[in-house]
Order: sequence, then structure tokens, then C-alpha cells
Amino acid sequence: MKSRSNTRKTARQSPADTKRRIVDAAFAIAATKGFEHATTAEIAKRASVAEGSIYNHFRTKDDLLIYMVGEYSRAVLGGLSDAVAGESDPLRKIENLIAFHIRFFTQEGNIFQVIYGKRPGAKVQMARIIRVAIGPYVSLIEGIIREGIARGKFRNVNPRIAASVLLGGMQLTILQRFFNLADYGPDEAIEQIRNVYLGGLKSG
Repeated sequence: MKSRSNTRKTARQSPADTKRRIVDAAFAIAATKGFEHATTAEIAKRASVAEGSIYNHFRTKDDLLIYMVGEYSRAVLGGLSDAVAGESDPLRKIENLIAFHIRFFTQEGNIFQVIYGKRPGAKVQMARIIRVAIGPYVSLIEGIIREGIARGKFRNVNPRIAASVLLGGMQLTILQRFFNLADYGPDEAIEQIRNVYLGGLKSG
């Protein structure tokens, strides 16, 4: 028979478990109404923790948002890496990247709900989001473009700008669908982005 002290020790959550529950609760609540409108009291209640424990893991509510975006970004980058890993041709890598991006965010658009909650204009610390999530993504695309230039597949463009143009175009395409401002489907979006972008990038 376990002693009472051992029972209490077993039931106690580790800091990592508590942090995971807070993040999962924040995702769930923010996905319905946007992070800006999710209160720490709601997050704590859903996570079954004391509200003050949130601040043991995150200095501010904005820090929790940045952590969530970073975590989501790591999942996206992992999927992107898998999507291009089996290809040696930079053109095919870009084609696969476009298809993965459009399909992933069409199916898993809740990151936009976390930030915007179906409401454009939510206050977010965009500079931090760019550094945590967008910067690594642009760097991945930039690397593929540099490879394509070096191999004579792509024109001699500024790789950083070209990467930013592609990511920005893909994101705006998804955002317009998310806010019901466009009626095209993901397959049409993939085809059009490939045609327009790769048509301008290919050499010869």
C-alpha cells in the first residue's frame, strides 16, 4: 500500500506537464475566438492550474503567444523539410514546398485563429513573430533558391527578396480564403502560384 506522501508525489504534475497543459489550453481557447480575447483565467481553468502558475512559465501573456507561434512554426518547418527532402531538383523542391504550404494551412489554419480569431486587426507583436516563425521559413526557401541559382536553374535574383515574395504570396492567398474573401480552392491556388512564381524564377 502506498503511503499518503507517495500518492501526493505521484499526483503532482511536473513543470513540463503543467506548461504543456497551459499551451494546449491556450491553443484550444484561442482557436475559437483569437488569442487577444482569451483571458489567462480562462486558460488556467481549462488547463486545471492556478492562474498564477501561467506566469511561472511565461513572463507575459504575449510571451505565451510567441511560444505558441514558435511551436507551431517548428511543426511547419519539420513538414516542409520532409516535403523537399527526397528531391534533388530545386524546381521540384519549390513545387513541393508550395503544395505543402497551401494544403497544410488549408487543413490546419488554426494558427490564424490563434492570432486573429477570425477577426483581422488583432494586436500582435509582429516583429517577434517574424523573428520566431517567419525568419526561419524564409531562410529555408532562400537556401533552395540559392541552390537553384548556383546550378543554373534559377535566374540571378536576390534570394532573400525572392523567398519573401513567395512566402508573402502564399500567406496572403491562405488569409483571403480564411477570411472568406476568395472562392478558389487549394488545388487552384497551388497551380496558379507555381505558374506565376516559377515562371518568373526559372532561367532561360
